Amino acid sequence: MSKDSFKTKTTLEVAGKSYEIFDITGFKRAQDLPFSLKILLENLLRTEDGANITAEQIEKLAAWDPSAEPDTEIQFTPARVIMQDFTGVPCIVDLATMREAIADLGGDPAKVNPLSPAELVIDHSVIADLFGTKDSFEQNVDIEYQRNKERYRFLRWGQTAFDEFKVVPPGTGIVHQVNITNYRLMELSKLADQYKPFYDWVEKKAKAITHSHKLLNAILLESSPSQIKAILSACYFDATIEKPVLFDGVGRVYKHQRACFYFFAWVIRDAPQQRLTPLITRMHHYNPQLHQTQAQIDTLTELIVAYRKVVGGFEWNVVREIFIDRLEGSRRSIRGHKLEAFVRTALITSIQNHFSIHNHYGQFQRIEIQDKQVKIQNHTVDVSAVFHPKDSDLPTLHLFMPIKTRETSGGGHAHLFSRDILMAIQTLKAHVSNCKIAVLS
Repeated sequence: MSKDSFKTKTTLEVAGKSYEIFDITGFKRAQDLPFSLKILLENLLRTEDGANITAEQIEKLAAWDPSAEPDTEIQFTPARVIMQDFTGVPCIVDLATMREAIADLGGDPAKVNPLSPAELVIDHSVIADLFGTKDSFEQNVDIEYQRNKERYRFLRWGQTAFDEFKVVPPGTGIVHQVNITNYRLMELSKLADQYKPFYDWVEKKAKAITHSHKLLNAILLESSPSQIKAILSACYFDATIEKPVLFDGVGRVYKHQRACFYFFAWVIRDAPQQRLTPLITRMHHYNPQLHQTQAQIDTLTELIVAYRKVVGGFEWNVVREIFIDRLEGSRRSIRGHKLEAFVRTALITSIQNHFSIHNHYGQFQRIEIQDKQVKIQNHTVDVSAVFHPKDSDLPTLHLFMPIKTRETSGGGHAHLFSRDILMAIQTLKAHVSNCKIAVLS
């Protein structure tokens, strides 16, 4: 968060969207600066903290004199860092050494982390020891891991120990071939952030059960098994209608108890569907009197108590990475209409964003986003939602979002499909009394 000593922070409106910017035009000589220094000036304004980046440094850069001898360092803060392993590994060694020194001085070593997101790409590492066979590449990668196993163990430790640090493994490509932007991962990261309201809701429940002001991480690490079980039960059996939701990689909302099962399984780094569900099914088989929900709660309680020292923590920034992995796996396993998935994801994101800000759904008690297409008469709607008002005298609101995706890139079919959309709108208006319709193409 910038101190904004020069009051340059403002909002730029573009195509209906708002962007936070730091306007450099308030400085008299800013327009005369080279383009690269304009970028650096905006960067200093954005990251001014009064310690590493001060108002004095900003003033000196804004008054840059090309004929003067340089006498001030520019504290540039990159948004992201990419490192090749030859220079990147020593950086991780330095960070590890700094953590060790902080620990020796009685400080918290976990506070030593990269200030910006950093990727280390291991390139030019795989040697062609074997060749001429279908699996020679895979074998050469395996040999590389064996040949430098201590190095890769260290880097794997670094990836799990440091925040904002990722490693691109050997065999992926050389540094200038790897697409670190990875739009899909960025989009999944934004989607994972919409799990935060559910995380905060669980934390609120945990505080109420334990009569504690501690954060969820400390509560799960320190609570007794009976307290953990009470927390899970309170979440599972919450009768409140207005509460946050969880959803899969294409925005399909989980039913509440299933969401709780997935959430607590994920935070202990377990696989709810692949590993825990068969285990719980066997428990029910041997004891038919044991209800499935209670079996889930009992199992998760035991696992949290058993694993919590191993997993190391339940802070949001840690479990967020797990949610990204789970969302990515979910999206890979789901086949279907990609645009429909993105629209459903965007809809759930906007609704969750409202809940995270206001802690409610406005005039609505709950919102159901349908996890599949719905059929009204002879027309199918791709994405839809049902808004249930708090006032029982008000009618339920239906949101329909037909998506023009099939054969719309040109030609006669595009016209035919547009006609189908218009007919679908007429049908929806005729058969659903209180509805809103948004057509996407």
